[in-house]
Amino acid sequence: MGNSFASLHENLLGGTTVWEIVKDCCNSIWNCMKATKMPEKMEDNWVNIANDFYRRTQFPNCIGAVDGKHIRIKVPTGSGSLFYSYKHFFSILLLALVDANYCFIAVDVGTFGKSSDSSVFKNKNIGRKLESNQLGIPGSRPFPNDENGKCMPFMIVGDEAFVLLEHVLHPYPIRNLSVQQ
Repeated sequence: MGNSFASLHENLLGGTTVWEIVKDCCNSIWNCMKATKMPEKMEDNWVNIANDFYRRTQFPNCIGAVDGKHIRIKVPTGSGSLFYSYKHFFSILLLALVDANYCFIAVDVGTFGKSSDSSVFKNKNIGRKLESNQLGIPGSRPFPNDENGKCMPFMIVGDEAFVLLEHVLHPYPIRNLSVQQ
């Protein structure tokens, strides 16, 4: 059934020891399974993801959707405001990039709640690799059924919290949209 950190600490081990065991165990599981369960994508994988997105949504050249979720936590002792989010509760941030079938492509869990989705994305592994062109994203290609044949880049979509980049797209702000927008 499992035990809580508190019950393990009270009955068996010190709190720091319990935390270190759990952290080491999670890191070991991740290191053993990441290559098979969440392998790095190659050019063909990105094209397949884009094709899946297009089939499901008619949105071309999309290679992923990104968003963050604040997971409510009890305030850690001595943490000050590091975990206090703009949502007015203490949290850690779960940031995920998913494909058209809602399967994880990349995740980041555990960043302080005060952090924004965009800054976590930019400063963590996936964002840094995206910025330095190390993700194996294919070159631009024309949109399907585009008579002009102008090549457009592959992109990740996110909400307005994310900054526009060559491979990151977010919607127009909701206010004052023109018919064309």
